[in-house]
Amino acid sequence: MRMLILGSVLLMALQALVMTARAEEVISLPGGNAVLNAPKSVVASVILVPGGDRQVAIDSSGPHKMLGHPTVFTRHAYAAFGVASLLVDADVSVPAAMEYLRRFGKPVVLVGMSNGSLKIMEGLGSGPAGIVLWSARLRDVQGQLGGSSGPPILVIANHNDHCKATDADYVDAFKSWGGNRVRVVWVGGGDPSADDLCRNRAAPHYMVGHEGQVVSAIASFAKSLR
Repeated sequence: MRMLILGSVLLMALQALVMTARAEEVISLPGGNAVLNAPKSVVASVILVPGGDRQVAIDSSGPHKMLGHPTVFTRHAYAAFGVASLLVDADVSVPAAMEYLRRFGKPVVLVGMSNGSLKIMEGLGSGPAGIVLWSARLRDVQGQLGGSSGPPILVIANHNDHCKATDADYVDAFKSWGGNRVRVVWVGGGDPSADDLCRNRAAPHYMVGHEGQVVSAIASFAKSLR
């Protein structure tokens, strides 16, 4: 309970710090819309892709679906670290999103949660500075990555995540495959007895109450890259 409260407090504090950021902006890209949150001084940037069907329904006023999904409601918090975030809708071209963020002249990192970890593979050929796999489909991603060489990878996982497609029991094997290329951050949260370990937002898959820790880990990783 104490960690849950601390995680929630950290996230609220990060979101409060976004007072220093530019106003949220909706961007039109090939395939759909995206939402940009950028600080006044950008040191790195991330492309955020949620899981499920990835349909965020972004129009000129912002996203209208999956508002409780952690990649969606934490999108503002990266700016507190000097990191710009671009939340993309389901059919947006990842390479086009990367090209858009390169206007800042800083490292661009792909962040995919759950099913979103497959979507970000579209951007591999565009030279991302790094990849973040959050509660990800590691077996499937490993197959798409091919060899173990390439940009650094941050895996964010919960020991109690036993959603069939993203089972945390595979993290050690993925780390062994990737070697020094792969960094792993373990995050808690969630109820292991939830009725649907993949879709119930209370399940460990979503790391509820620890979202601030996840944002901090992703921002630190993005800022460490050149």
